[in-house]
Amino acid sequence: MSNKRIVIVGAGHAGGRVAQRLAQLCPQAGITLIGRETVAPYERPPLSKEYLLGLSSVEQFAVWQDASPALIDYRMGIEVTGIDRRRKKVTVSDGAEIGYDTLVLASGRRSRRLAVAGDHLAGVHYLRTINDADELAASLSGATSIAIVGGGLIGLEVAAAVRSRGIGASVIEAGKTLLGRVAAAPVSEALTRRHIDEGVNIRTGRTLNRIDSKDGHSVNGITLSDGEKIACDRTLIAIGSEPESAIAIDIQKDAQGVVLVDNQLRSSDPNIFAVGDVASHWSSIYEQNIAVESWQNAEQQANLVCRVIAGEKTTYELAPVSWSDQYDLTMNMVGMPNIGSVSVVRQSSPDEIIHFEFDSAMRLLYACALGKRGKHARAAQVAQRLIERRKPLDASLVADPAIDLRKML
Repeated sequence: MSNKRIVIVGAGHAGGRVAQRLAQLCPQAGITLIGRETVAPYERPPLSKEYLLGLSSVEQFAVWQDASPALIDYRMGIEVTGIDRRRKKVTVSDGAEIGYDTLVLASGRRSRRLAVAGDHLAGVHYLRTINDADELAASLSGATSIAIVGGGLIGLEVAAAVRSRGIGASVIEAGKTLLGRVAAAPVSEALTRRHIDEGVNIRTGRTLNRIDSKDGHSVNGITLSDGEKIACDRTLIAIGSEPESAIAIDIQKDAQGVVLVDNQLRSSDPNIFAVGDVASHWSSIYEQNIAVESWQNAEQQANLVCRVIAGEKTTYELAPVSWSDQYDLTMNMVGMPNIGSVSVVRQSSPDEIIHFEFDSAMRLLYACALGKRGKHARAAQVAQRLIERRKPLDASLVADPAIDLRKML
């Protein structure tokens, strides 16, 4: 291990944590971290919420809470442009070559771009990096209204954030409902009602046709696929993301370009691992590869891959966990949605809902809870344990809010 050269591609949350943990576990290794951004690694969830509103600083959600860990050669402001697997070298954008014995891909994802008329106008934004958040925050300081294209988590979190500042918000979603990929109808409907009550203008089943301008320079509205015009002076495109995996040539990937890894997070090349948003790991729970975009996934996979590289025989066996804060509500999501055959709803009030999905053997696959912040945190933890245990459950008991879920463990 003392001669091992470890190169980490991507200096986001997962990459920064891998570098930090390897410096602790493998102090004799040569650790190189390569990142496109010019800041230390940071966590992304605050970008669409408290950081966007100026309520937190990057130092508060930095991956490295102290100074840059010793033993890490952090090369910021450059990116890896190629991998030579035979020679075990990566090439970087400044022309250098860096050798490795072990390579960790933590390159994350990039915002999916939308090509429409007017996409070049001042006031059109994306949100993925801290630079994106800084630009959007500065732009919002003079805004009266924003049109958000995409009714997923990022779009809705931004809608909630701007409404707290009195800025008008419209959300345009191509699907029939908001959060169609992660939330079943009862949860989606409850959250939609809350956004409407907060003054958000919601349009579903429609797409963006063009971004409009009076002066040819700045946004002054949008036109939808059905011809409706919505006035706004800012536009956020939040239609999802794509994996940053182009450099992973000849490494097995899924149809979306996400790197396929086993339950030790090792790719089809035994010397190359992948973690976080760019990886699709083998799950013994679901008996298939699954790709997960969340804070927990970045954190937990980073910790596990370091233990594997250090020689520990361990595997990744955790159910996915994520959350979203909007207004005074939190949506907790555990497991993989939209693959179950049976579902039940546990509801104690219009805004306190947990949706459960089961397979045909009544084993829990997914739970999505909506409620006041902190209300369902414990239920989400219990749901995670139930998913991981693969224990058949009585759906009628799960749906009964009078029964403590912990009794089913």
